[in-house]
This record gives sequence, structure tokens and C-alpha cells, in this order.
Amino acid sequence: MTEGHELSAQDRTQLRTSIERRLALLRAAQVDAEGRWPGSAQRSGPEQSCEDAAQRSDDDEVLFAIAANDSAEVMALQAALAAVDTPAYGYCVDCRAAIPLGRLRAEPQAVRCAACQTRRESRD
Repeated sequence: MTEGHELSAQDRTQLRTSIERRLALLRAAQVDAEGRWPGSAQRSGPEQSCEDAAQRSDDDEVLFAIAANDSAEVMALQAALAAVDTPAYGYCVDCRAAIPLGRLRAEPQAVRCAACQTRRESRD
């Protein structure tokens, strides 16, 4: 691990609080979205036209994509919450360099430095 990078107890507390808030928001959004799932009571009823059915299908795809993204973010945030008090938190899993505090504040679930994340995204 890179020398000279140590998150203070205050930094870790602030990051933990940020993670917990984001998790609460995501969980509330998931509960709110449950009423909009295909087959839910709010969505039932006779289809009025092919255009309505097509729009519902498009809406369903968007809802599923949002739910999948939110679920992935929840998992990443839960992992960050479990790791925030460990010595490994705040270091890139690829190059082991310290992840800047500003990046962790913006994305407390970040496991890579910006350079390694950019390289990974360009390969995908």
C-alpha cells in the first residue's frame, strides 16, 4: 500500500455516514418502485392499444434496468460499509495506490483509483 495515506477516524465516520445515507435513499426508492413493477396492482387493467402495450414494455425495460443498477449500487455500498473500517479501504484493488479522499467522498464505494477505473472501463 502507498505510504502517507491514512484516512482519519473522522474521515471514516463521514464516509460511513455518507454510505448509510445513500443506502437508505436507494432502499426507499426500491420500495417506491415496487408499485410500478409489471403485474402490480397499479399497472393492471385491459390494454387499450398496441401503442399502450409497446409503451408499457419500454417502461418495464427501463424499470428493470434502473432496478438492476440500484441493486448493484446497493451491493457495492454494502461492501464499502463493511470495509470502511479496515486498513484496505481507500486503496485501489488494482494498483494498490491510495484513492484520493475527494474520490471516496464522491463515491465511497470506489475500489479503484480514477486511472485504473478508466482503464477498466475502456476495456469493457
